[in-house]
Amino acid sequence: MRYLFFVQTEQKSTDLLSTLSSLVKVVLIPTLLLSTFIYSDPLFSQTDIPELHWEWKFAEPTPHTMKGIHFFNEQVGIMAGMSGTILRTTDRGTSWETLRSGARWDFIDIVPHGDNRAWLPTGDTNILMTTDQGATWQSPEDLREKAIIQIAFLDEVNGYAISYTDTVYRTLDGGVTWLETGRILPSYLYPYSTCFIDTLTWVAGRENGDIHRTSDGGLTWEKINREKVESKLIAGIVATEDGLLYAAGDGIHFLQSTDSGVTWISLSTFNFSSNHRKLSLFEGTIAVYGNGLPLISVDSGRTWNHMDINDPNYIVAEGLTAVKGRLWMTGKFGQLLTSDDDGVSWQPRFPSNRPEPTGLCFFDRNNGLMSSIYQPTYRSSMFRTTDGGQTWEVDDRSSIWYSIYGLERVEEQAWMIGYGNTIYHSSDSGKTWEIQSSGTITPQEFIAISFADRLHGYAITKKGLLMRTKNGGDFWELRELYKFDTEFTDVSASSPDSVWISTTEGYALLSTDGGSTFSQVTIFTNTNARPLNAIQFVDPMVGWVIPNQYGIMRTTDGGQSWHQLYPRITYFYSMHFLDRNHGIATVPTEVWVTDDGGETWQRNADQLGKLYTTLSYINEYGLWAGTSSGGLLHAERSLLSVREAPAPTSLQSYPNPTSGTMTVSGLPPQQMNYTLILTATTGEEILQQDVWSEGGKVTISVDNLPSAVYAVRLSEKGSAQVFHSQFVVVK
Repeated sequence: MRYLFFVQTEQKSTDLLSTLSSLVKVVLIPTLLLSTFIYSDPLFSQTDIPELHWEWKFAEPTPHTMKGIHFFNEQVGIMAGMSGTILRTTDRGTSWETLRSGARWDFIDIVPHGDNRAWLPTGDTNILMTTDQGATWQSPEDLREKAIIQIAFLDEVNGYAISYTDTVYRTLDGGVTWLETGRILPSYLYPYSTCFIDTLTWVAGRENGDIHRTSDGGLTWEKINREKVESKLIAGIVATEDGLLYAAGDGIHFLQSTDSGVTWISLSTFNFSSNHRKLSLFEGTIAVYGNGLPLISVDSGRTWNHMDINDPNYIVAEGLTAVKGRLWMTGKFGQLLTSDDDGVSWQPRFPSNRPEPTGLCFFDRNNGLMSSIYQPTYRSSMFRTTDGGQTWEVDDRSSIWYSIYGLERVEEQAWMIGYGNTIYHSSDSGKTWEIQSSGTITPQEFIAISFADRLHGYAITKKGLLMRTKNGGDFWELRELYKFDTEFTDVSASSPDSVWISTTEGYALLSTDGGSTFSQVTIFTNTNARPLNAIQFVDPMVGWVIPNQYGIMRTTDGGQSWHQLYPRITYFYSMHFLDRNHGIATVPTEVWVTDDGGETWQRNADQLGKLYTTLSYINEYGLWAGTSSGGLLHAERSLLSVREAPAPTSLQSYPNPTSGTMTVSGLPPQQMNYTLILTATTGEEILQQDVWSEGGKVTISVDNLPSAVYAVRLSEKGSAQVFHSQFVVVK
């Protein structure tokens, strides 16, 4: 399955009968207790899920995008960025220590302040500052909850801060205390471009390329009359120590003012239209960067150096600084580059261009596979590890592996799909691969694959094609489904015969004959249909779908009815359920786990922060998670515990408690003949009779039964399939 977790764990038992016996002693059973009893698999107890402690692998020193970098001196420097991450070096950038990470807010910049201080605004509820070169950090009380997006200092003691609401604050004691100035920036100005020249003179740009100026401390503003060749955003304005002003942004001109912003001239033009958001000045070097090709000038903006956009080390720079003639640049995935020739060429300081995983599976504690979109740096899209993810070996044996969109594993067997319309198979944990099907569906490509067991598998394309195998992939048969006129998103094979496909039209396709024929299954009845991003069934009766921005929906009756789980979370990114109860899912910023089928969730992602986790894998060795920021995490402890032997299929009984009739639901939808046996908690057989199911349900009368807890056993005639359920009779 694409973007789903693969789960396999241990299991523990629970004393069900003692729990049920205690319920019999209570005549009026509390509603909350009944809710757990009715909707949870009675073979499991609701317990606190253990907290996971994550460790980064294959991500040095961080996979988070860094928004700023600053060196206090030649030895000591800091980086800060997404997920509240702060890194610090004391050895000229050779090694970096993670001081903190995993916060819900992001640092958006680093603002130096003197020799030992720096500020980290977030534009959110927090802001941090250091007075000892980043060794320790504090949050100034006056600026908490103010959503500060911009800070600037005129000297050691006088400074200004701008909030997300454009409110201007001021400090007179180096940032110890802050007070509102009573001034609010006009809404048409771009606050990040604001330059405080002195206490009265401020300059700022706006979206159309105009520059505005105030000479009375923000009380009134006037537009500067200047000739504009292009009207685009002025993204940054800085002042030099000798009183010059520079301005640049989303345009092709670099501007200068020698009279505190009253008049402006164009010093130079860039060779291409830029898309920059930051302008910085340090050690005689001017840097224009952020969201575009970083530009460096060492001659006051007359000429500009830049790296080749085709350079494999190229990154979108979010932070730039200089110390002792060396330039430092950081950005996406925490990549770090340096330049010793004024920005003409750049060298990576640690591995860059980390793969963005599209598939991940481990066969034991050490051996695993990770697929990705094609990585030009590695000339591959497949990686193998033999040390638990600490290091990864590039697998470049075939140029046709241009991009791999999914991995599927059954024991030591593995399949991969992707570019080239090819299915590859490995029977030795990914050491060797063979082509199973190639070129059959040109020009389409596979997007998802699912195996019910070692022999029965299904692969789909986005445009509505299905291929199936009944012999482990030695032969793949093409099944066309164009009659439904929809695009596919995911496939799930819960058994060799039961196959589900999710679609962009908001309905699912179900086959009960191994993919020979399909019927349309309605998911939404009282609301507009939403595209389905993923689907998974753990057995023919119980499954989940992820509608686009609509939480997770579950069925327990083979798709006849669906209900939304935990609607407070509107956007789930991925999911996987081990059984009817235990599962794990991700939202764009967090990992969530459940042990009651998704009715309730427990967040477990403080260490991850704002990562778009795409793929994970659980087994007795723990949890691995590949993230879209190019990193790999591992949690040693397993989430779940399972029994030594699989539990029999369990159903739902309602109403529960009951006094007249009781219905058991969750049986196969076909009409079938069962032997029903009713027993008390003592094991005494109360009733045995033949019954027929209708629509996956059986209803019996309990009028003559006394108040107690009862167990139901339904065995299919001529089959070894057995179903179990429990209910309470209250008279």
